[in-house]
Amino acid sequence: MFPQNAQNARRPAENRVKICHAPDPCPEEEPCTAVLVRRCVCGHNEKMEVCGMSTETPRRDALAPLECTPQCKVAQRNAQFASALGLTSAPNASNLYDAPLFRYAVTDRRSAQAVQDVLADFVQSPRTSAQLRPMLQQLAMRNNTEPVRVSVALLDFATRLAKIYHIETEPCTDQGALRIGPLTHARSADLRIRRVRGAYVPCPTLLDYMASNPSVVKRSLASPAGSPRPAWNSSRTSSPLPGQQKPPANAIMLLHLPEQILNDPPSLAPILLPATRYQQRKWEVHRLDDALILSDIQMEPQSAAVVAAASQIPARASLAASERRLASLMDEVLAAWTATDSTTIRAQLITYDASQGKVLRVIPNESDS
Repeated sequence: MFPQNAQNARRPAENRVKICHAPDPCPEEEPCTAVLVRRCVCGHNEKMEVCGMSTETPRRDALAPLECTPQCKVAQRNAQFASALGLTSAPNASNLYDAPLFRYAVTDRRSAQAVQDVLADFVQSPRTSAQLRPMLQQLAMRNNTEPVRVSVALLDFATRLAKIYHIETEPCTDQGALRIGPLTHARSADLRIRRVRGAYVPCPTLLDYMASNPSVVKRSLASPAGSPRPAWNSSRTSSPLPGQQKPPANAIMLLHLPEQILNDPPSLAPILLPATRYQQRKWEVHRLDDALILSDIQMEPQSAAVVAAASQIPARASLAASERRLASLMDEVLAAWTATDSTTIRAQLITYDASQGKVLRVIPNESDS
């Protein structure tokens, strides 16, 4: 689809740099199935299409842009009105960046620069999704430097910074499996990033803003309100203070279970086997009072095409990407239970702190609203 991708697909395997389809290389014997984004001239209309390149496929130029739609004209007209009235949709740089971002960048500027660079590369590329570790490795190869070390702090920083770029993130393993639960080390942890409408590179970038506003950074770091709160490892946060962001859901709570299941949690495993996709998914089961908690959940990775084709439930539109996956798993858990037992049970998304055995937050179901 794009000339640079086609060239990479034709390089010898030992010299090929995995740019567009990380962490896997482009296939050469069969058409590439990577999903790329095609946009209209104004950028308001976009469509996902399969790359399709291979050694047997003739080289093609970049696809022509999509036609602008009536909605594009409305968006352009609204932008013109806003500009004429002196309004702007661009956020103020002083409101973009906060103390946790400043603190990490001051502590490890090289890693902060690397994360900032790969996020900018991702926004400006045709990719729809990628993983952070391979992107950092590719950056190091291009710059002929040692890759930065992936730590819990780096993953937390990347999660926070990606939000500013309007990029969705999902914690995952280095093999790509979605991971929902507390993070104790980063040895096998990674972060999947996914393009959404409106992704952009902020101006100024974090490090440019810090360089030109050292006094603002100093005041922010000195403020008690600047204490960091983990973003990636959110299940270990305490209940949020007023005005602070709520920790996302990381577990499923099952209520109204029969007494024999509550007293013998392992007996739940064969009932929920279909929801595991026959061992593709894993979780821990804990009893908490009159409920069972499914936590430390790992699920199979999803391609950008699958995510794009998934039906959207309006009531779940406000959930984060990982929470929507968790809600889909909750639906499958209920379906697996209903298929084997006539007892009616209830399932709820929650934020669970396994170290304290405490529920920090309960997310209302669609039927509760």
